[in-house]
Amino acid sequence: MYQALVFVAKSIPSEIELHCLVAHLTDKQPVAVKIARNGRVISVIGVAGSIVPKTVALESNAFEYKHTEAVPPYAAETGDIATVSTQLCYTINITARDGAKGRTIAPIDVYGHIKPECRAHFLTYLEKQTGLTGLLDEAAEIGITPIAMPTDDERKHKVWFVGAMQLTLRAAVGEPAVFNALAGVAIGNRRNYGFGAVACDLLEKAVVLEPEAA
Repeated sequence: MYQALVFVAKSIPSEIELHCLVAHLTDKQPVAVKIARNGRVISVIGVAGSIVPKTVALESNAFEYKHTEAVPPYAAETGDIATVSTQLCYTINITARDGAKGRTIAPIDVYGHIKPECRAHFLTYLEKQTGLTGLLDEAAEIGITPIAMPTDDERKHKVWFVGAMQLTLRAAVGEPAVFNALAGVAIGNRRNYGFGAVACDLLEKAVVLEPEAA
């Protein structure tokens, strides 16, 4: 079972401020969290008992702790059709063959199209992390809206978000245990900054056909 620590921020927080909130709550320990955002209302979700709730004050913002809620896993079964959405951050490391320094690339272009050379890697990753199936076989619906790349001024800071996108998927559930855990587990990169919180927007139950009477 998961728990959600619910906070109300003084102002709508940035990704950096969310990261600082998590750092304060976990004392910078490697505790896995999923951050759900709704304006100034922030839920920090994790395994029940893994984080002690407290109000957190930053120089630029403040997060007032309100209450703790139980978060049950999603309730999908094999073959159900799930529609999910998330703000994902994901990159792929490309190793140079000539010994030169490798590079990190986003799997999508500026139009939201998956780059051909990244297609198998990216879709395999999504299937594995979400428990959904049919993405590689083009049996699923995929919607991607890229988030603008950082400006030159933003690149002067320590952190920027390459490979950030709004992602929606509608696909059959192939691994229910993996999918249902998304209620309390985030995917992708920069999870402590609020990325990768997968919301189950709609779950269509699989139709079970009764055998015909003899």
